[in-house]
Amino acid sequence: MTLTKRKGPEHISDILGRILPRQSEADYLARARKKWRAVLGERFASRTKVLSVGNGLLRVRVSSSALLADLDMRKDELLSKVREGEDAIALRAIVFTFGRGKA
Repeated sequence: MTLTKRKGPEHISDILGRILPRQSEADYLARARKKWRAVLGERFASRTKVLSVGNGLLRVRVSSSALLADLDMRKDELLSKVREGEDAIALRAIVFTFGRGKA
């Protein structure tokens, strides 16, 4: 077995990338959508759509301006709930946008 010398410290993401199984982007988005529905409840989740999750951001389209205002006021509480439990999603922020269309 040949060992190669490293030039310096490695970034943690490089190390983890070699030892942990990779989760596809689609799988991660599906997990985020499922968690969002669990946190928000079906009544309100049906009026929103998780558009993307990445770089620590959960982007959510909201079909009602009143609901958007309510969710925006509860953003910290929602973020905490999304980060909890075995099905937690690692996030630093939730970004809401207003838009019509099928949620």
